Amino acid sequence: MVVAVVGCLLLVYRSPLHAMLVPDELRRLLAGFGAWAPAMFVLACALAIGVGAPRLAFAAAGGLLFGWWGGALLAQAGTILGCAITFLWARQLGGDLALRKRIELLDADDGELTRTRKVRRRFIGERFDALVAALYAGKDAVHVTAQVKYEDGRTGTFSADLKIRDAKTFAPAAARKAA
Repeated sequence: MVVAVVGCLLLVYRSPLHAMLVPDELRRLLAGFGAWAPAMFVLACALAIGVGAPRLAFAAAGGLLFGWWGGALLAQAGTILGCAITFLWARQLGGDLALRKRIELLDADDGELTRTRKVRRRFIGERFDALVAALYAGKDAVHVTAQVKYEDGRTGTFSADLKIRDAKTFAPAAARKAA
């Protein structure tokens, strides 16, 4: 990690970006935008943060370029916009990946999903009714029986005795120490 950070710093130092990172040079560059300079700063912050640049660097740059209060507000606006960009970018690329991975185990042909791939609540309620009732009743074990339908059309019955165990819990302060 340290090597990556040092490598990035050396890359910036050896590149033409180094000349642009001098506060006087940045002020001159932003002065070319006139009244649009704050908007351009927010846009630059948002785009850079949207691709993973650290927010703290823009907070410091905003303070140097626009004063403490103005720079802080502009950097915060850029951060919020950058976080929104990151969220939308991840949502677009990842979609509902975690949900899709769970739903892959269910099948619309078995009545578990609607044709639009939404989980049928009635099916889940019926399938796990005995287990949920046992959990709320505080039982130590529950006998479950489920009918399964195989890909080739055959059906079978799955039956098992499930032991119900309590999970180890931690108080909030102890949880932080345990982690």
